[in-house]
Amino acid sequence: MLKPALLYADEITRKFAEHLYTTDYYYYCGYYCGSTLPKIEEKDDLYQYAFVDAEDNVIGFLTYRINDYSDTVQDFGLFSFEKGNLIVARDLFNKLKDLVHRHHRVEWCVVGNNPVKRNYDRFCKKHNGYIHHYHETTKDESGNYIDSFLYEIVNTKKKKTNYDKIKEMSPTEMAKFIAGVQINESQKLSPLPIEFIDTEYVWKLQEEWLGKEVDC
Repeated sequence: MLKPALLYADEITRKFAEHLYTTDYYYYCGYYCGSTLPKIEEKDDLYQYAFVDAEDNVIGFLTYRINDYSDTVQDFGLFSFEKGNLIVARDLFNKLKDLVHRHHRVEWCVVGNNPVKRNYDRFCKKHNGYIHHYHETTKDESGNYIDSFLYEIVNTKKKKTNYDKIKEMSPTEMAKFIAGVQINESQKLSPLPIEFIDTEYVWKLQEEWLGKEVDC
């Protein structure tokens, strides 16, 4: 199960510290001399999760960012504190599948000698993604150069959300929608409670678009 990492911040930091200077941590940070512990923090574009088992024990960590401008999910970080734990694998790929369907683009990188690469290969192929091969981008413990791979999945069939449809409305249509008026049945917008809309901000946007007050 995935839960917000903030709920387990101290435990996650402790478990990461236990794995510093190991091959697993090299796979996580991408270079062997990396020893900076990840920060568990609150940011608008940052998503951090703890993988937990049925007894609420932390068994893994997942982080990524969402670029709202390009609708791209990026800057992934994954660490399993228990090798071979199927809960981590199951929840990770369920989350990836959800992100691929909800967002326009998902990208992540992996060091070439990471054993999990073969699973990423299958997932990317299944979702019609692309794998970009970068040569000799990092070194392992012995000083050998290692390749890395960038996975990219672009969702060209992503369904428009209510938010997408609202953004495409004219200012007058948006004002009427906020007022609870159905503009066009073919748009098939599901109900959006008025308390979830910052009406003052919307009016301001509309005035900027039109250069004058909106006639509702």
